[in-house]
Amino acid sequence: MSFYSGRIDDWDGDEEAQEDLKARTDSLKSHITGLLDRLRLPDGEGIRSDTTITNRLGQAVNEATGSPFRPSTGRRDQVEWAMNEADELLEEIERFYVAKVAAYKEARRSAGFDPLG
Repeated sequence: MSFYSGRIDDWDGDEEAQEDLKARTDSLKSHITGLLDRLRLPDGEGIRSDTTITNRLGQAVNEATGSPFRPSTGRRDQVEWAMNEADELLEEIERFYVAKVAAYKEARRSAGFDPLG
């Protein structure tokens, strides 16, 4: 998105289309940042403050499978909860690509914007 932002700034296309693409690019960049923050530990934070879905799922799986005995009901519930959270985020990411990214690509095409041109 940073690449597109820079190229849009240098583009000599229609001013209204340029402003629209710039706003769409900023919006997508913000949305992507939010999704990534939910998946990974942001820079500068310690491991104890890692509340990302990826970490919680890994922790729940490790706790549930770290014993040679059958996991307790509580441990199984932890894994199920973390897997549901991960599935929901995955569905959100898929919707993001199908709807928002596709609309962004169409807006770029309709505006005649060629980032390599």
